[in-house]
Amino acid sequence: MTWFQTARDRAARRVRMASAPFLAFAVACGAAPAAAQEVAFDAAFDGGKARVSLAASLRSLGERAVATTCRASMGAATADEARRAAAAFDAVAAGLRDGDAAMGVPSPETHGRVVRKLDALDAAWRPIRAALSDAGG
Repeated sequence: MTWFQTARDRAARRVRMASAPFLAFAVACGAAPAAAQEVAFDAAFDGGKARVSLAASLRSLGERAVATTCRASMGAATADEARRAAAAFDAVAAGLRDGDAAMGVPSPETHGRVVRKLDALDAAWRPIRAALSDAGG
């Protein structure tokens, strides 16, 4: 057994233990066991893994938006490609802040520190986005 399998098993055990109170509550409310497990899973899912993955993708999306706009200004890419790259960054940033079920983020961000970081991201992205728009992106 590898360290990854061991860590994965420990994480699965913690999720089962954390969902036990939700499961008991759902059964007490008259839900069937299968439905109760689904309620427990939904209650335990907060989109944390998706949030981390999306936050990590912001760097490459920002770089792609700027690079595509530069290539568009030289004729190596279209302005539409640059607009799509900037829109992808905007969509991910909005999904992280406001929640987006399609992205795996079920609810808006509520942690103060993260909200402040998202505010800083918006403040830094605003002039870049304006420059991209002026350049045709």
